[in-house]
Amino acid sequence: MVDVLSSIKTASGLDIPKLSADLATAEVAGRKDLATKKQAAADSAISGLASLRATMGKLKGDIAGLLNRTDLGWSATSSLATEIVPSFTAGAAPSALRAEIAVQSMAREQVSVSPARTPAGSAVGAGAITLQFGSRSSGSFVADADNPGVVVPITTGANSLAGIAAAIRKAEPRLQATVLNTSQGERLSLRGPSGEDFAFALSAVDDSGSGLSSLVSSLVTSQQATDAAITVDGATVRSQTNTFVDVLPGVSLDISKAAVGRIATVETAMTSTQLSDGINAFVEQLNALGKEMSTLMARGVDGKPGGPLAGDTAARQLVQTLRGLSSVPLVTPEGESLTLAELGVRTNRDGTLMVDSTILNRVIAANPARVAAVLHTGLGGNHLGITPVRVGATPSGTYTLSDMVPATAGSMTGTTNLANETWPLSITAGSNALRIKVGSVTASSTLALPAGSYASATELAAALETAANLDPVLRSAKAFVSVSVTSAGALQITSRTLGSGSAVSLVSADAALESLFGLSGAALISGVNASGKINGAVATSSGAQLRGALGSVTEGLAVAVGAYPQDSTVVVTRGIFDRLTDVLEKSLASGSPLSARDAYWTKQKTDAGTQLSALDEEYKRLDTRYRLSFGQMETMVRDLNSTGDFLSNQMKMWTSNN
Repeated sequence: MVDVLSSIKTASGLDIPKLSADLATAEVAGRKDLATKKQAAADSAISGLASLRATMGKLKGDIAGLLNRTDLGWSATSSLATEIVPSFTAGAAPSALRAEIAVQSMAREQVSVSPARTPAGSAVGAGAITLQFGSRSSGSFVADADNPGVVVPITTGANSLAGIAAAIRKAEPRLQATVLNTSQGERLSLRGPSGEDFAFALSAVDDSGSGLSSLVSSLVTSQQATDAAITVDGATVRSQTNTFVDVLPGVSLDISKAAVGRIATVETAMTSTQLSDGINAFVEQLNALGKEMSTLMARGVDGKPGGPLAGDTAARQLVQTLRGLSSVPLVTPEGESLTLAELGVRTNRDGTLMVDSTILNRVIAANPARVAAVLHTGLGGNHLGITPVRVGATPSGTYTLSDMVPATAGSMTGTTNLANETWPLSITAGSNALRIKVGSVTASSTLALPAGSYASATELAAALETAANLDPVLRSAKAFVSVSVTSAGALQITSRTLGSGSAVSLVSADAALESLFGLSGAALISGVNASGKINGAVATSSGAQLRGALGSVTEGLAVAVGAYPQDSTVVVTRGIFDRLTDVLEKSLASGSPLSARDAYWTKQKTDAGTQLSALDEEYKRLDTRYRLSFGQMETMVRDLNSTGDFLSNQMKMWTSNN
């Protein structure tokens, strides 16, 4: 709109634009001030809530490490601390133990290197390389039948050693393919993952000439793929890497810096220092959050501004919940009740917590297991013939285990009495093979009994068991079996896996061997899952493991049923770090009181912004209206002034004529 009043001299002598703006401003000023304050308060609250959420999120991340530290209150030591290194497995409940560990072998990767080639970057030849993973038996490579291998095309223009290495890496990322620059020339180096199941073999087909196949056939293996092996109190355990997870209950072992033949004693035990550190760590975490909230919720006194969450009901409710953690009864594995206050945790006048170390140390000395139970979420109780496995989200408390029936394994039993055979018995090549299926896994090839003379049926059964458990497919699937001779003299092959997925059946066999063992009419027994009730509800089952009924409070609770289970109880304990995390997660979740307050203040800010925009528009309308009104007044004043001037001039003329 053109501001006419700013371009002409007003008749009244008033500054009409300023007067109009002042009047319009005065009319909306009160409401605009309230809306501005409302918007500022909302901004402050939103910022405060964001700061609180950030602090809570950081705290949640900090204590996540503490939650996974099952070593709180425990120590794991080794007599060879830098070579055989023990650590606690995250999420597993530690226990006091002592074991002798002897290193038998180290996990190695297969390494194969080509002869040197010159000049650097020269073409090798086009074609295709087939790469196959598998294992080695008696020095021979045995391909994994369930993995047909990877075909690597080598094209003209990209068939130097560098191009071949790049093509292999792209086709099979598990294989490290590099080009070594040596004084004799370039060499292709191939390195696989560690573990004897990751041996590899290459073959090649040439498009023209024999460059590619010559390269592949000239590869020299300088290191074979092997498993790591240790003995634990005399029992052999193997691993594809130099780390053994849970070889001892709740403990992992790293032998990567050990030498073969080294022997160490590994021990775990509760330590009063770490128990005390765990309680103090919890108090420190809680006080850190309390300090942040005190700042955000501070009320303004003596003219000082208050915190952005001063008087906020959701924040006040969270403070009360956090302070209540120190007095919430915690259940120990023995089913007893224990509070942090009984451990010497006190509340100061300012709301912060402190630890009376004298009381805490006295309680630790009297019963360290009770203090450890306060730190850890775990399982305890009188569970006879049953092993607790997992807690999940099950609340703390005591739960009944009833009507427990153990799982059984599938088996195949021959019909002939081997005692009727003449021993020693000779097994010849060509009549010494059979193929079995364990669960859903079929052996990759026939299981060949070593040809030779066997002194007894027991010796023959042991040879068959070894052949079956060395089969690469069965081994990869951990579908191991036990082979024995029953009291009736029959050969019996039993799955080492329990449950409905553990059936054993015959796929094929040489006629002589099938007749010897009576396999054509073998008795097949299917495995059965364990069964029982947890807290009175029928548990879901998988093999030997039972889990609380779906939808029940025990849904996350899992136990493994042993051979001779008895009705018993299991006690779920939820440690203080778990409880603090639960409070934080619920406070940060959508639909929580804090989330609702954030939504409230966001709406307040939006409403205030809308109101301010409306007031700006109202100001513009008022300013325009006032300017129009004053413009009309100026027109009237100007007209009156013009009339007055005309009459004055007429009077002067009349007066001068007379």
